[in-house]
Amino acid sequence: MTSPDAGQAAAQRRRLLRTAAVGAVLVTGTALLAACGDDDGGGAGDTQLVIREVRTSYSWVGLAGRRSYSYSIVCGQDGGRCQATVECVGMHFRGPGEPSTSQTTVPPQLVEALDSILAGAEPATGPSETIEHTDDYPKYDITLATDTGDLTVSSTSNTSGNVPWNLQRDGRRYVNDGTAFPAALTALNDAVLPEGCLN
Repeated sequence: MTSPDAGQAAAQRRRLLRTAAVGAVLVTGTALLAACGDDDGGGAGDTQLVIREVRTSYSWVGLAGRRSYSYSIVCGQDGGRCQATVECVGMHFRGPGEPSTSQTTVPPQLVEALDSILAGAEPATGPSETIEHTDDYPKYDITLATDTGDLTVSSTSNTSGNVPWNLQRDGRRYVNDGTAFPAALTALNDAVLPEGCLN
């Protein structure tokens, strides 16, 4: 016959074994999550890019007519200066429909700031768009050529900052509704686009 003390000791051992087993499962699960990541792929990856080239195309249609611009920026391999080539076509820029081409030098930090598209980008199944009013239809298509491949950024929203912005990287889609990227793009446009290009 088993004594009360022996029975208590056996019960205590069983409790300890169960606790150890649960702990092992939790540790294993945590390790697997760390190794594999979330099922949806998480965010858009590293938030710092080495951007070698920017290709931007913008068009707008509204009550005032149509206007557009495009530019390409190529940066030196050593992080030196970036050279932009710009073409503008607009109702009020050098006459209706007349393109104007110009070149300018761009500070590299303005280009580097475009990597803010990655911060806060969330996985998406398709493009997002927000239309707040009529007779104002912008369209942005931007390619960022980096050391690790191209990223494409786009927006057809007519909100402040044209948010949300759509991002494609490595075959995956993301959406970013933060303010950092549109602020960086505005600063770059101010440096690149000649006066009157947007008017």
